[in-house]
Amino acid sequence: MSTMKTEVVVIRLTKKERALLDSVKTKPLLADWMKEMVLAEIKSQENKDT
Repeated sequence: MSTMKTEVVVIRLTKKERALLDSVKTKPLLADWMKEMVLAEIKSQENKDT
């Protein structure tokens, strides 16, 4: 059985910020981008500890 948990993060964007995010579309989902950032930070911290 998986030990994964779901977290809910609410990010409030202005109409201008949302339009900018939509126009860039470097990542299909903001959640995927945030997950990559968090996992990269965890790896960075692990590298500092060793």
